[in-house]
Amino acid sequence: SGAVGGAAAIGGVAGAVVFGGILLPVVCGVGLAAVAVGGTGKIGKTTRGAGKGVASAGRGVAGFNKKHRVLGRTYRAGRSAAKGVGNVLHLRKKSTAREPHYPH
Repeated sequence: SGAVGGAAAIGGVAGAVVFGGILLPVVCGVGLAAVAVGGTGKIGKTTRGAGKGVASAGRGVAGFNKKHRVLGRTYRAGRSAAKGVGNVLHLRKKSTAREPHYPH
């Protein structure tokens, strides 16, 4: 459900911030999803509530992106900027090249 996926996302992001790497954030995400599924009492209820909030926010962001095409535009802008930097560096490299020195 959305609550479980949201809880997994919370655990994964928190694990990435605290531990870094790949394995431990995945373990944290799976652990928090397990708490959302099987947790009873206040902890399970809080985890499911937070997961629902994150899932709802994710749906809102996805809808915004679909309407305004933010990711595609950001990708194209980044690609264009990288190409421009590459062109500048290539020109600079050409302009600083020296003629070969031939001893007499």
